[in-house]
Amino acid sequence: MYEIFALTVLLIVASLGFGFMSFFIKSVNPNAEKDHRNWASLFFAVLVFLMFGFFLLMSMSL
Repeated sequence: MYEIFALTVLLIVASLGFGFMSFFIKSVNPNAEKDHRNWASLFFAVLVFLMFGFFLLMSMSL
């Protein structure tokens, strides 16, 4: 049960990271192409998901 909750939290954090990064890129460079902005935001969201997932696995193994 804890794993499902943790995965849900990870997905929420990653989606917030995606939205934040998209907003940040749009505010810094309004002329950025939408494709590039989406790929950069997706890359950031995947990094956040993996980083928080790694820390979650480490905390569960303690």
